Amino acid sequence: MVFYMNVTLFYRNLLCMTAKWRKMEKSEDGLMCRYCGRQFKSKSGLSNHENRHNDQAPYRCCGHKIYSRANLMRHRCAVHNEVKQFACKKCDKTFAMESDMKRHERSHEQPAFKRKICGVETKYLHRFQDHVAAHDSVRKYSCKCGKTYKYRSNLQRHKASCK
Repeated sequence: MVFYMNVTLFYRNLLCMTAKWRKMEKSEDGLMCRYCGRQFKSKSGLSNHENRHNDQAPYRCCGHKIYSRANLMRHRCAVHNEVKQFACKKCDKTFAMESDMKRHERSHEQPAFKRKICGVETKYLHRFQDHVAAHDSVRKYSCKCGKTYKYRSNLQRHKASCK
């Protein structure tokens, strides 16, 4: 296995990037990719995503370009059989990243949203809203140019190219 990143250099670069991200301003819709309009909750998620558009992979392993530390860890566990350090307390399934384990642990919880009309259940508000929109003919997301959309993600994608 080849790992092309000096750990000290990585952390030094991370501190510089963190300072740069603090200066970034959120748009009225949050953090949005300037290339495709996709929304992000975190600046690091946006930066990792935009690196893909620019083909700037900070990590390489066995010929693969890897765009985030989390995906590097997932790759090393899946391909190179490194130990997955995080185990679900309910079913003992293991994960390379703690965030993956926490997301999985939610699958053991009861659904928080249920549609009475069709019986669809989900734990996530955004999935519930998208499901409701799929049945609804109303296009509630609109751009200043006049185009309307059922889904917020489609409006965001459109805004990236709308003048």
